Amino acid sequence: MSEERKPLLHAYLVAGDDELKRKDMLKAMENRIAEMGELELNMNTFVVSELESVDGLASALYTPPFASEKRLVVIKGIENAKKPLTDILVDYLIKPCDSTVLFVEGGELPKSSLVIRAFTRYNAASIIECKSKNSRTGLGETVCKLAMKYGSHMGLYEAEKLIDMIGTSTVALDTEVKKLAEYAIAQGENYISSDAIDEMVVRTEEPKPWDVADAMSARDAKKVAEYLARMPEDSYFQIMSTCANRIRELLMTKSNDDCSTCGKTTGMVLGGPDWKYRNHSRWAAGFEFDELIGAFGSAAEAEKAMKSGGDPLQALQTWLLGICEK
Repeated sequence: MSEERKPLLHAYLVAGDDELKRKDMLKAMENRIAEMGELELNMNTFVVSELESVDGLASALYTPPFASEKRLVVIKGIENAKKPLTDILVDYLIKPCDSTVLFVEGGELPKSSLVIRAFTRYNAASIIECKSKNSRTGLGETVCKLAMKYGSHMGLYEAEKLIDMIGTSTVALDTEVKKLAEYAIAQGENYISSDAIDEMVVRTEEPKPWDVADAMSARDAKKVAEYLARMPEDSYFQIMSTCANRIRELLMTKSNDDCSTCGKTTGMVLGGPDWKYRNHSRWAAGFEFDELIGAFGSAAEAEKAMKSGGDPLQALQTWLLGICEK
């Protein structure tokens, strides 16, 4: 026997920075109201930033449902609300209409806001936080679960890569993961690969220093030049440090991979989770030991050139493209 659902409250506040969770909760509410009658005849949606007058909202809140137990009134973008909208909500929540379900959603609100205080006075259970995970690893795990939702799989490395390329919007991530999963399934695969992300996803986020390091590690001079052209000037020394550290990691990886008796994973050698270094062995295999030692040794000269008063980007680019040459 399925668990009995809780009775609907008269009003809900669904707020936080997790857009996808808010979207899913609204969809679930729409489905529940649709079970009672025709949704289109029993739903009004108001976008705060587009409201010229609150008269229509006030009227909608007290309109009786048509051939249904309940009707749904949705207010989107509550973080942008100002008077007189907040005044209407405060007054309405003192005695909400029995036949209306008010669904208020939007970004994060300060705990002291009038809206939160009004919902708290009405019923603390009506407030649903939709806060995204703070850590990138936590968000990466969420992206991996999205892939499973669409019948595919992806690792944390690929999830982190996707986040780096398009940002942390859960709605945007959901859209891209769905597209990638459909592509993988069409290719007869059940795994979303790093190559598929490169092929299918358009980068909208500014490249990060580790993107440059990845391109350098793959000896992809074209990508290195493309990323450097999009990086802000104040990031050049961080890129230098990140890439020098990556060469050190590749040296340690190559040494470990060539040691048949070591028995250690790359993660054990470098001090982190194996998924983080899943490409290191492949990258390291693309270099000779002498090349990596030479690249690491020339890092100090490149940094000196960057600080000498000349063009730091040119010095950085010359060093990186030299590493990419075979």
